Amino acid sequence: MVEFGLDTIMDVARDVDSRGDHRQRLLAGLRVIAIVVPLGFLVGRVHPAEVPRAIATVGVSGFVAAFVSMVGSVLVGALRWRVLIRAFGAPEADVPGLSTLVRHIFVGLYFAMIPSGIVGELLRAQRTAHVFEEPATAYAVILVDRAAASFGLVTLGLVSVFASDFGIDEAPLLGSVRVILALAWVVSAAVVAIPFGFGSPRMRAKIGAIPRLGALLVRVLAAPDPARIASILVLSIAVEVLTSAAVFATVVPFATHAVLVGIALAAPAILLLTFMPLTPGALGQRELAFVSLLGPVGITATDATAAAIVTLAVGVLLALVGFGCLVVERRIRAA
Repeated sequence: MVEFGLDTIMDVARDVDSRGDHRQRLLAGLRVIAIVVPLGFLVGRVHPAEVPRAIATVGVSGFVAAFVSMVGSVLVGALRWRVLIRAFGAPEADVPGLSTLVRHIFVGLYFAMIPSGIVGELLRAQRTAHVFEEPATAYAVILVDRAAASFGLVTLGLVSVFASDFGIDEAPLLGSVRVILALAWVVSAAVVAIPFGFGSPRMRAKIGAIPRLGALLVRVLAAPDPARIASILVLSIAVEVLTSAAVFATVVPFATHAVLVGIALAAPAILLLTFMPLTPGALGQRELAFVSLLGPVGITATDATAAAIVTLAVGVLLALVGFGCLVVERRIRAA
């Protein structure tokens, strides 16, 4: 018979801590490598001494235009969120107002800027859970909302990669990119549509018969409504058009009229590469995307890097707005 005394338990605890520390060190090392690799690619292509001049070229007007575009995307995103909340069965009287949802999105953007994983999205779900009979429905809404956002971005990305080759000489590589984006488009559209399809009375009856989980699953399904599905997808595209316009605003000061179309096509592709979770805060990844995709349309690496830095600054300002909303909320509660 094996006895487990205090010393044995402490040894196990130390072993677990040791493994946890090792895992954390490994992840930290991978994060550093993920940042260094794209930044290393930019060495020699970007002239650091010229970056301040390039940022000044973007200027206050470019920064403000990008910020206004992003605020517009938040407003449209809040409207899409509201449509989804209503589509998943929340009573109209309980659905939060547009201004409230905008505030929740800004707070979520603040938490998205810190190393918090998906905390920003979970927070949005938690803040609207009270409007549903089944609180888990709020998390299903956020999942569909994220899929809808992906649908909008991938839709614009598909237009971009079919209208431009972005300097990719290898036809098989370009074809592979197009196929991958097409598959991502189908998957994101399916994730948006599935809860509505399963929400039909016939499917509800079948799902409700599932032991244990059936009753819960039925309560997190949306009622079939083609008009609402169409509006959600249209709003998703509008959100990404405004987000792409923010990127466009930071690059256009460097452009001639001849390359404006090329920049407009590159903006959604830049967002696609930036939003893929490869590096912490997209550091290095963002700059690499700007330089790689804007180079073929005639934007220098230095100017593209400056545009990337201004875009990052816009994101930080949005997060600060969210932080301000959070502070005001806490002061109101304290009062």
